[in-house]
Amino acid sequence: MHSVIGRDESGELVELKMQEPDNSAYDGLFGNRNSDLSVKDGLLVSTFSDDRDRSPLVITYKWNGKEFAIVSIKKTGVFKTSYDCTKADSEVEKAICHVEELAKLDVQLGAAYKSLLTKLSAAERTSLRSEQREWLEKRDKECTIYKGWVECLSDYYEKRIDDLKKRSPSGTGAARN
Repeated sequence: MHSVIGRDESGELVELKMQEPDNSAYDGLFGNRNSDLSVKDGLLVSTFSDDRDRSPLVITYKWNGKEFAIVSIKKTGVFKTSYDCTKADSEVEKAICHVEELAKLDVQLGAAYKSLLTKLSAAERTSLRSEQREWLEKRDKECTIYKGWVECLSDYYEKRIDDLKKRSPSGTGAARN
């Protein structure tokens, strides 16, 4: 936790108060959050990040004579995925919703998966659905939300998309998209 220290009227060191943002400000952060305090253009800037490949949460404060009051909060939004982010269950699913690159890969994967499903027999569709569930479980286990999780998920998605696009029903050659 970072603090800003000043002196009170008697000269004693005291921690200066900082307005706390609503908890929803942190919704787009996952795993191990790191923060830095800096001063820019006369404002106190608190920058939070959870992965080197992610846009940070930035909270800007201004001293109002009693405390550092929040001037602005800049955070990532929720991006379109192949699933409803409001119903995301796992931390990985929630994180994908807040990383534009991963959300785009998820949409691509969803399209490749659906395209392949339409070309398969009923038995092959059942098998592919089971395989996809196993892939999702492995994804969540292997790409835990810690250092490098964005890169890990990107690699998983790219390999799975490539795999699905190369497949065709009954092994008769490459699937067309």
